[in-house]
Amino acid sequence: MIGLREPDSRAFDARSPPDPPYAIGLTPEGEAEDVLLDAAPAPRRFPPGLDAAPLARFVEGLSTYTPDGNFVVGTCPGAPGLVLVTGCNGAGIAMAGGLGRLAAALALGQDPGPLDPAPHAPDRFGSFDPFSPAWLARRAEARSGKRSG
Repeated sequence: MIGLREPDSRAFDARSPPDPPYAIGLTPEGEAEDVLLDAAPAPRRFPPGLDAAPLARFVEGLSTYTPDGNFVVGTCPGAPGLVLVTGCNGAGIAMAGGLGRLAAALALGQDPGPLDPAPHAPDRFGSFDPFSPAWLARRAEARSGKRSG
């Protein structure tokens, strides 16, 4: 499995996401960009013969990011007993064990040990409009800046 991402990400309004297959590789003018082909040389350094290997499956989807690139993990203000684990910024599978441990400690009211939940607090952004162009632009910028993981 090899994952690639486009260098200039876009964020979509959740009230009106693009129809599948999510025309992510399209410019606002509708012209196709081969952003994944542009990124393809990077993984070639790992497995020998990658170019000759058949492509068994291609999966494309929307990836969500927080403006600061940190997860959202913690108790939900205004909803006692609800612990959120979201905003995994493309690393949810890799971080599942640690995030699960942190969420369990928070749900049980236990000391999370070396895991500091403060940088991941759900209320760290204060009040915001999740549909505002500025918020969407911040999220797209965070994803565009990610180069690994």
